[in-house]
Amino acid sequence: MKYLVTEAFFDIFCHFHFYVIISIKLAKMLLTKTIY
Repeated sequence: MKYLVTEAFFDIFCHFHFYVIISIKLAKMLLTKTIY
């Protein structure tokens, strides 16, 4: 049970990190488009 919980936690953490990176990249793209 404990193993499954930690695996799920890491899965959620990795996905959250992934979405944060994507949103940062999108924000940077939008910023550069508005600047230029």
